[in-house]
Amino acid sequence: MSSTIITVGTILSTFFQGLHCASFDRLLIENLLKNYNMDVRPVENASQVLEVTLGLQPYRLLRVDEVEQLVRMSLWYRLTWQDRFLMWSPSQYGNLTRINLPVDAIWTPSVGLLNSLESGFAPIFESADGGLSPLAEIRYDGQIKIAVPTILSISCIMDMTMYPFDIQRCKLKFGTWAYTNKDLKFSADFKTSILAESKEAFASSAGWSVMEYRAVDQHDNDTNASPSVAFTMQLKRHTTYYIVILFLPCFSNAMLTLLVFLLPTETGERIGVGINTLFIMWVNYLRALNGMPKSPNLPVFCKFYYFVMFECVCAIAISCLLISFYHMNVHIEPPDWVKTHILDRMAWIVFLRSSVKHRQRTAEEFKKEAEQFRSRFGGKTYHKITIGLNLFVDNSLKEFETFWRREIWRLVSLVLERFFTYVLLFSVLISFFVFAATVR
Repeated sequence: MSSTIITVGTILSTFFQGLHCASFDRLLIENLLKNYNMDVRPVENASQVLEVTLGLQPYRLLRVDEVEQLVRMSLWYRLTWQDRFLMWSPSQYGNLTRINLPVDAIWTPSVGLLNSLESGFAPIFESADGGLSPLAEIRYDGQIKIAVPTILSISCIMDMTMYPFDIQRCKLKFGTWAYTNKDLKFSADFKTSILAESKEAFASSAGWSVMEYRAVDQHDNDTNASPSVAFTMQLKRHTTYYIVILFLPCFSNAMLTLLVFLLPTETGERIGVGINTLFIMWVNYLRALNGMPKSPNLPVFCKFYYFVMFECVCAIAISCLLISFYHMNVHIEPPDWVKTHILDRMAWIVFLRSSVKHRQRTAEEFKKEAEQFRSRFGGKTYHKITIGLNLFVDNSLKEFETFWRREIWRLVSLVLERFFTYVLLFSVLISFFVFAATVR
């Protein structure tokens, strides 16, 4: 029986204590807001500067759009200032040290994102239709704290020079146009202006890594200027996707360009392979170009692609020249400089000198044996036989000379093919190494 009485007494005491506290809350709010004007700055005199501390805590990077040049992310605002008109003595109100009020009921600084993409000014306390108004925590000494979650679309001018190995620096500038530095002073809250999660988790959904995020402490001595505070965020793009999608196909197509020189001339497919490779490279380049914003500076990626495509065009043009050498008119005698510089020196550079010399030696021996054969039948005893053999030998020598001219031009084509194959391979590898060193 006694325990029941104690329990009932405890419940009634708690109930009446709650009513007592609720009455103090209601009385305090009524007294605070009785003559409160939410349109007037909460300072004792008009010449006093009100300091507002702004903390910005990003929570998730939602989207980075290079074409529209925007960064969209979710974050928390944390505002702190002192309201001289919302102060009370806790002893007069049941030791109440803090209360919560809707921001619509008190004065709030009209602060917002100045470089918003959706509008010229994105206010913090713009409640959505049918949404709940944020609450402000008010302490007895007039200190007010507000924490508001929101999603912002930030205008970020991106430098695409090093695309897709670029690092972007975005600035978030908050301020107000309603007051000047004589009325308000914004300062950054360095303690709360940190990432809500780890850097990896913060940017995992947008394909970027956060290298740096910090508040910028800036001072403007111009009293007529609008107060503002800025935060900077440095983003680095994840490059694995672009290496697999863009650069590996480009490298493979560049290697396929070597087929322009390696395919036998008799196949007649050299020019077709070169043109198809160039077309594929151009399509891949246009696909990559559609995801890039217009920039006054040509990205290194575009320069690299242009250079590789220029190599492919040069390979096609040189291949046409080599085909013309291969099918050169047999009545055209190769100049001496061709034999000296191409069949001798250049053949030595491309490791074909022994093969060329072997063919030349074989041709000279055949011609020498034919001349010796004809000289054996130079007597008068076998005059008729001699005439027939001489005609046969002369025709054979003429056909051999025709054949040998054709062989010389084909040797020229072979040496030049080997030479330009090495040149193209060396050029492709150098271009890739230079590009890798540039974006490193």
